[in-house]
Amino acid sequence: SPYVLFLFHHTLSLLAWPYAVSAGRCTYFVNFFLVSEVTNVNLSLRWFLMKTGKGEQSRAYFINGVLWIPLFFAVRVAVIPDLVDQYWNSDWSKLGPIETWAARTLLPVPVGLNVYWFGLIMHTAYVALFGTESAKTAKTKETKKKR
Repeated sequence: SPYVLFLFHHTLSLLAWPYAVSAGRCTYFVNFFLVSEVTNVNLSLRWFLMKTGKGEQSRAYFINGVLWIPLFFAVRVAVIPDLVDQYWNSDWSKLGPIETWAARTLLPVPVGLNVYWFGLIMHTAYVALFGTESAKTAKTKETKKKR
């Protein structure tokens, strides 16, 4: 269920953030992830507009989406090369074994999710602008229906 993942994500974040900052561990990454939450304002507004019946056909929904795409890209995607550089070139010797394992295992997850989500955002924008799905997506859906 998406709600279970939502609760897991936020519980883990609420535990990890104070520890990381107070102990001086992985603060670059933790603060980056904290700053990236600014894009959730647009996501929440999108949800609100849909729940109130002012969804995809409204001007507010369209403007929110147009503003959200560059914000999401700038805050979550464009910074990935620097995050990867920091990930590979950081001094991990200051971390204990459990901290090292947690950092090396968990830090790549949000980066992968941000790339995946940006792909979904761009696909939705493509459909909104051109009114049809890409030929590849339509063909994939057609193939799945035949099965």
